[in-house]
Amino acid sequence: MATDGENRVNASMATPLGNSGGRRDAELPEFLQLHGGDNPGMVLVSTPFDGTDFLAWRRSIVIALRAKMKLGFIDGRYTMPDITSDAYDTWIRVDSMVTSWILNATTKKISKGFLYTKSSRQLWLDLEERYGENNGPLVYQLRRFIVSITQDTLGIVEYFNNLTTLWDELECLRPPKTGDSGKGVALHTRWNENRNGNISRGNTQTTVRGNYKGKGVIDKKSQFCSHCGRTGHMKETCFKLNGVPDWYKDLKDQKRRERGLAKGFNVITGEGGGSSDHTLQFGETVKQMTELIRLMKDNIPQQDLLQVNFAHGDDFAGISHQRSCPHTPQQNGIVERKHKHLLNIARSLLHQASLPRKFWADCILTAAHLINRLASHLLQWKTPYEILYQKPPTLTHLRTFGCLCYATNVLPHKDKFDPRASKCVLIGYSSVHKGYELDHLGNHTFFTSRDVQFHETIFPFTSTPTTNRTFLPASIPDTDVCPFPESPQNQSLPTTSPYSLSYSCSSSATFSKTALPAGKKPIGSRWVYKVKLRQDGSIDRYKAWLVAKGYNQIEGVDFFDSFSPVAKTVTVRLFIAIATTYQWSILQLDVNNAFLHGHLDEEVYMVPPEGYTKADAGLVCRLKRSLYGLKQASRQWNIKFTSKLEAFGFKQSSHDHCLFTMRTDSYFLVLIVYVDDVLLTEDAKPAATPLPAGVKLDASSGSVLASPDRYRRLIGRLLYLGFSRPDISFPVQQLSQFIQHPREPHWDAAIHLVRYLKGTSSLGLFFGADSPLTLSAFSDSNWASCLDTRRSVTGYCIFLGGSLVSWKTKKQATVSRSSAEAEYRSMASTVCELLWISYILSDFGIPVSSPIPFHCDNKAAIHITENPVFHERTKHLDIDCHIICDRFKYDFILPHHVSTHQQIADLFTKALPAPQFTRLVSKLGMSSHAPT
Repeated sequence: MATDGENRVNASMATPLGNSGGRRDAELPEFLQLHGGDNPGMVLVSTPFDGTDFLAWRRSIVIALRAKMKLGFIDGRYTMPDITSDAYDTWIRVDSMVTSWILNATTKKISKGFLYTKSSRQLWLDLEERYGENNGPLVYQLRRFIVSITQDTLGIVEYFNNLTTLWDELECLRPPKTGDSGKGVALHTRWNENRNGNISRGNTQTTVRGNYKGKGVIDKKSQFCSHCGRTGHMKETCFKLNGVPDWYKDLKDQKRRERGLAKGFNVITGEGGGSSDHTLQFGETVKQMTELIRLMKDNIPQQDLLQVNFAHGDDFAGISHQRSCPHTPQQNGIVERKHKHLLNIARSLLHQASLPRKFWADCILTAAHLINRLASHLLQWKTPYEILYQKPPTLTHLRTFGCLCYATNVLPHKDKFDPRASKCVLIGYSSVHKGYELDHLGNHTFFTSRDVQFHETIFPFTSTPTTNRTFLPASIPDTDVCPFPESPQNQSLPTTSPYSLSYSCSSSATFSKTALPAGKKPIGSRWVYKVKLRQDGSIDRYKAWLVAKGYNQIEGVDFFDSFSPVAKTVTVRLFIAIATTYQWSILQLDVNNAFLHGHLDEEVYMVPPEGYTKADAGLVCRLKRSLYGLKQASRQWNIKFTSKLEAFGFKQSSHDHCLFTMRTDSYFLVLIVYVDDVLLTEDAKPAATPLPAGVKLDASSGSVLASPDRYRRLIGRLLYLGFSRPDISFPVQQLSQFIQHPREPHWDAAIHLVRYLKGTSSLGLFFGADSPLTLSAFSDSNWASCLDTRRSVTGYCIFLGGSLVSWKTKKQATVSRSSAEAEYRSMASTVCELLWISYILSDFGIPVSSPIPFHCDNKAAIHITENPVFHERTKHLDIDCHIICDRFKYDFILPHHVSTHQQIADLFTKALPAPQFTRLVSKLGMSSHAPT
């Protein structure tokens, strides 16, 4: 029964469009009316048609157009009226709207081929002709899918959904039922029988179909035997005439077994009954299945999810199999985390050795082999191997994965002059033999061998040699002044590179044009270009700055104060150690054109830069904001930055002016302002120590360097590198004393240090997550070690838990008359550093546990600390004595004596032999990590 709306539509369609006369739009048929939300850009379907699955897309378009009363435009029911009709323009407008909707539902590649169709009906017919198929092939293909689909390992619901989808697609293509003849009803009944028969056959249909596949259709009823008078066979194959063959006996036995197997079939139905049953084959007896289901009932909640019906009538509750969502491995929990652990290690092994992807399985096995032999804190620092076998594993057989190795050639019939070893690659450890899994580089065969010689620094699959390699970028001039013509608008600039010129000056109101006042002198400017590099040494981008010639500024006229605070590296290391322990998130922020944000208080005038076409003759630029090169640039930027942070609620630390904190009830924010730099080195042979053991430099030995600038630039970069490398603190301190007049021995020592860095480029500080936040200190001195002044060298290092946060090597200000005096002055410097660190920790909200362990290898200095007797020997140490004794009195420090061999601070005061140096460096908490 049609609704009222449908009756109105049918009535409208029955009315000829040519007789509409002068009706208003409200009187037009509903299919010619457009609503406010209808527009040519509307998308009717969620997935545009891309040339595949036309049937499903066609169904979606039909549903959408039927909902909008526009389906008649594409199926031919709404024909175009006469051109003289008043409804002609309206019909064209609505038909064009339908055409645009259909084109929007296709991809751009397809819509381009149908842009010039005259109507939506023609567009629809063209699409069906090009992408549609006749019903016959589609019906045949769908019926093949329905017949061939089996349940296999699918669940009942999923299996039924797959069948329902195929049935619905087939339903769209089946012929309609007719009332004039019984043929349509009979055909519809036959289709339903096919549907019910498919699911009742279940899995057995696949087997039957496979047995007769390719044999053709044989009607046995038409065959008649003239010898025995029976149907179903011919005389040539009659058993009474030819005898019963052996294959027939085997076939009868097979059918007998199948009938017995069919009795073991069990039917699983849903709780609601349903119209069909799904047969599942169980290879066990009913008694075994009964016991299995009983165990399942004892271990699951008493909730009937499925009914399992057996032949004897017993019902058992099943179990619910809940799957994880697609593409959400996080739901796998602990298993997924272990998979991630395995993959991370395997990926590292694969890329570190540059192995092809085909070795992924060997990487997984090797990763599992290593994990089982690594201690874990979850196992009380025992290995899984030890937990399983109750004995510690042997690690002497471990070698570098993917390295070059030579295995003994054990092939028979070899010539006397054949190689005695085969060139191979280590790809793992055998699980069934006591040997190594190797890949032969000649014929790429895999074998296991025990007699192997390894070269663990050579990786055959690496395109570049890895021996003594470094991850530091190649040495190129970091700043090139005007590598191109002065004007940045010059056409010779590289057009293929992102050359970012500093035109932000004018856009940010950095300067304004004005006449030069009397008595004022403008400073110059120039363009400075720099090539920005990536970590691998490749060019990232070209950058240019407009730099003011600040060296022409006069103090008191052009500027007054130029000091700008910079975050202390100790603060940064303390922050990293605390953040690692508390699992804080660390984000790095880089302020682009930082100096351009500072406002100038003084009047500074600058000559217009090259290429600035807006400058009139006789005018100069008055700087309103800072420029690179100005004396006060960093200070003005820091003032602006600090005021903004305080406006946001940050509090500036009184102990480090570049440390800002914000504490609320829900979060704690820490912000540190710092400056970074890089070190560039050349190719060199690595050295074992930063300086040769026992070397002492002076200011008079050797000849003076002809070009001292190169030495000064190198020392400047080494000073920055020393912020993260405590192992080079002493050599950098020694070399920096001779910047004014460097000599050949100083240059040789600096090159020796660079060679050491070449071999240890991956060495860095390690901050452990399980480190306790307690302070400890080591202090040492080298008495009268300076050959020129005979002053002593102070060295100390301070740990926060197991993380090294502060260290220093410094020449003492005065000459010490004894080693005890030198040690005592070194202890005073260490105590002052401990006091300052305790204040910073209080800013972070970390309490300091007292007393702090204080290690020194001089018993006389410790005795003076604990017994401050001011006699002739110590009266000149009055101030230092008061500092240390007061801290000892208030339980801030607790001195401990440590032997010289265990004194970690010893490497901050002298050049040590390689074995002792390596042992002490390992105690600093430094580890090797090759960048990726």
